[in-house]
Amino acid sequence: MTTIKAHYFNPASLAFGGKNFGDMLVPIILEWLGYKTRYVEGKVQGKLLCIGSELAGGQKLQKNDVVWGYGAKFDKPIAVPSGATILSMRGPMTAKLVQNYTVPKVYGDPAVLLPLIYKQEVTTQYDVGVVPHYIDKPFFKITNHHLIDIQSDPYSVIDEICKCRVVVCTSMHAAIVAESYGVPAVWLKVSDKIGGLEFKWNDYLMGTGRPSCSPVVLNGTVTDKNIDKVKDKVLPVQNADRQQIIDVWSQCPLWQIMG
Repeated sequence: MTTIKAHYFNPASLAFGGKNFGDMLVPIILEWLGYKTRYVEGKVQGKLLCIGSELAGGQKLQKNDVVWGYGAKFDKPIAVPSGATILSMRGPMTAKLVQNYTVPKVYGDPAVLLPLIYKQEVTTQYDVGVVPHYIDKPFFKITNHHLIDIQSDPYSVIDEICKCRVVVCTSMHAAIVAESYGVPAVWLKVSDKIGGLEFKWNDYLMGTGRPSCSPVVLNGTVTDKNIDKVKDKVLPVQNADRQQIIDVWSQCPLWQIMG
């Protein structure tokens, strides 16, 4: 099996132990495509960027990098160096930031492919699932609704999301996965601690055929009673073009990112 060099947010040295749901999906998706994943640092040339929001932030494109559904979280210019290839981007907001490169109009986070990779046939067991971003965990005091730990095994997170009628999320990738499996999602904001929050969420929404919008905001401690008040404020139905995301992968210059 060919090994691909990939970079994604790898916070192993931080207090929460290096577990970030969206980034843990990268090896799963690449394995489905037939590749092993080797994590590399962002400064390495010739790597894949496929899930994340670090463009125009902490991550600069390097020579021979390949972008497949990656995104930004800040409204800053993105320079494309020699040899780099953009197959697709998470959404049009990221695409507009790119300089000196014609970006294909192919949008969507590769996490929308998960229902093709991991079949899920569980029955609904909970009315509401609550999925905080790891940064927001201290704000949640949930006892009655189904609280899902985003830092658990990724397959377990998917299972628990699919057991819910609806999920209320501050984690964007929890919402992406939920919607991809047909579970409606509420976009919740409880703090200003997540950088570029509204940019990356709206980039995702617009990349899946929906208008930009604002999150539902709850300040302070989030309780079951708070969740009951917002649980029906779901996002419009996702309209991701999975086949287009898969098809554009066939144009990937694999020789640039192997190793």
